[in-house]
Amino acid sequence: MILFITRKYPPAIGGMERVSYRLTTEISQRRDARIIAWGGSQKYLPLFAISAFARALALGLAGEVELIHLGDLALGGLGYLLGRILRVPIVVTVHGLDVIYPNWFYQRVVSWVLPTFDAVIAISRATQAECLERGVRPARCFVVTNGVDPPPVDLPDRAEARNRLATTYGLSLSDRDVLLTTGRLVRRKGVAWFVEEVLPSIIHLSPGTVYLVVGTGPDEARIREAIVRTGLNDQVRLIGKVPNEDLWDAYRACELFVMPNIAVKGDMEGFGLVAIEAGLAERYVVASDLEGIRDAIVPPFNGDLVSPGDSTALAKTIANRLADPVGLDKLGRTARQFVTDRFGWHAIVDEYLRIFDACRRSTVKA
Repeated sequence: MILFITRKYPPAIGGMERVSYRLTTEISQRRDARIIAWGGSQKYLPLFAISAFARALALGLAGEVELIHLGDLALGGLGYLLGRILRVPIVVTVHGLDVIYPNWFYQRVVSWVLPTFDAVIAISRATQAECLERGVRPARCFVVTNGVDPPPVDLPDRAEARNRLATTYGLSLSDRDVLLTTGRLVRRKGVAWFVEEVLPSIIHLSPGTVYLVVGTGPDEARIREAIVRTGLNDQVRLIGKVPNEDLWDAYRACELFVMPNIAVKGDMEGFGLVAIEAGLAERYVVASDLEGIRDAIVPPFNGDLVSPGDSTALAKTIANRLADPVGLDKLGRTARQFVTDRFGWHAIVDEYLRIFDACRRSTVKA
């Protein structure tokens, strides 16, 4: 039996939660598997870790566990102990920040336990590089990107999506070019920088542009300050966290999805799942050529990559795309096909099972 242990799971909402749910449920349909999951507040993580350890230990001592998969490296200590006691392969998926989290004690633990695992699955090449720097052997470190589901319902056309958003959130989107960013509002997302350094140039070239930001997070105050400083109150709309159906409406309502990420010491973009979701909604992406985003966007199939921090190049790239709406719609349709083929869950699960089977045959071990 494959035993999954994850601290990020529904009903909690987020990218890691969606990925963890799909990975575990897809593999459970193809192999004998069991899931120990936590879908509540992370402040209770110590209690979950104790419970998960006890449950996993009981299953392992009963001889039911052949391999343990950890949802992320925050559970690394738990996995290390279980591996030593049960003598079964331990596999962990790492996402980026869980590897580089800037705490000296955490980094000591990471450098100690990470190289001991039988396989480390990084969601991007950038994350893989961080693992290799911490002593993981290349033969045990694999890159398997996140998978993505198709939208849960048939998506509306742009006009219908805009009408629904306008009704729900009081937006005025008629006859405007809509740019969209979604995700947790932290500094590395670059939204405040984009508002202050890039958006004014875009609006100068395309005066009807409006920038929608979906999500919440600790950088929201900084973003609002940037809006005030630039006087773009009518061009930037922060609409907070939205239900899943409204999120897909937002994707469909925009002309172009933007990821203006900036480099932040002690933080990183592990992959870029929102770029893949935008592609599924037939929306092309313009993003910073940074970290794990490089594994989510493959120019010219689903987006353009621009040197991070280059405000002039980013503004010019976006403005040029907006100037060709027919071509942009064609690129969006191409993006959907590309994303479906490259990041569908069937192919992702095949890669996971290949690694799991190798571990169980002991071919991955040094």
